[in-house]
Amino acid sequence: MNRTVWLLSLSQACLVTTLSVAVTAFPLISVSLAPHGGLASIPLALMFLLSMLVMFPAARIVVLHGRRPLFIGSAALGALGCLLGASAVHLHQYGLFLLAAALLGVYNGIGQAYRFAALEVVAPMQQGQAISLTLAGGILAAIAGPNLARTTRDLGGDPFVVTFLVLAVLAVCSVGLAMAMRCAALPPVDAALPRRSLRTLMAQSGARVALGAALVAWTVMTLLMTATPMAMTAHGHSFSHTAMTMQWHMLAMFLPSLVSGRGVRRFGAVPMLAAGAVVGLACLAVSHLGESLLVFQAGLVLLGIAWNFLYVASTALLSASHQPEEKVAVQGLNDGLSMGCVTAAAFTSSLLLAAVGWVGSNQLMALPLVAVLVASVWLWQRDLARARLEALAG
Repeated sequence: MNRTVWLLSLSQACLVTTLSVAVTAFPLISVSLAPHGGLASIPLALMFLLSMLVMFPAARIVVLHGRRPLFIGSAALGALGCLLGASAVHLHQYGLFLLAAALLGVYNGIGQAYRFAALEVVAPMQQGQAISLTLAGGILAAIAGPNLARTTRDLGGDPFVVTFLVLAVLAVCSVGLAMAMRCAALPPVDAALPRRSLRTLMAQSGARVALGAALVAWTVMTLLMTATPMAMTAHGHSFSHTAMTMQWHMLAMFLPSLVSGRGVRRFGAVPMLAAGAVVGLACLAVSHLGESLLVFQAGLVLLGIAWNFLYVASTALLSASHQPEEKVAVQGLNDGLSMGCVTAAAFTSSLLLAAVGWVGSNQLMALPLVAVLVASVWLWQRDLARARLEALAG
């Protein structure tokens, strides 16, 4: 396997480790720093907002200068953000903590392109293996991140100061990894090739269902994931239990990728969408079983699996709706809207939790998942009917 793919996998591990700690620790840190409890989710939401906003100028920079300088710069900003996070906690400065979250958002937004860079440095026959290797970095991070937060939380004078310092070291490692990469030059775009408008592309039923499922997956997963640390704390669970729960959730997000792609190839993208919606509804049902650690862990594991199924299947279904020359526009629309939903969900999670509680928050997520299930079944039956008609006509 290409050496750069291994470097990208390690870079992914460093990035996702930072993200897993942020998701676990940010709400708890914000409760002590924010002037109002309803603002506890603002830093995490700001991080996701910057991740969304940076994607558009980053695409232009990549065309002009390639991916490598962008990876180096974003990792350096990530290291600075971690150092500012440690300073903000030590100085009890909410505004400084927001700045740290913004810089980490830039790091996260640029890092979303690691998977695309991996595809660009290998032959077409190796692309599946390259994606699996990159995802393996996320699996490693799912184990390392929560353990890092749990073991370093109380080291030093203030909670999480040492945690941020360790994350800064990981970001510096990412700088070194990026400097060692040999990213492929992007091929020139042929302006003469015909392209359909986004409106025309989204007029296809499959494209609409795929995009809708992706947005629901990101919204439901982000809202419940960011609310979990606050909900568990409110119900008397320790930070160690919260970190363990988030670890199981992160593993459930990444591990199924090793088999969900095969599921799409064997059963089709649309049946996998329906399966993801069903697993998501099972996650919501689990929240009604009580407030024990086992209930939280089971719910978050199901949430991670549901997200994975919906994410992988919606990506496959969306990719079938466009031509190669339309890839940049379609992927940009999907990623931009998805990150917008992530931002909105992170902004509202603490407010929704305060208004309707943990069970109520889960109940409100049922409607979009039911909509995905209904749309998937409808599209599935329509495709089966078309296949039968074509068989009869043949």
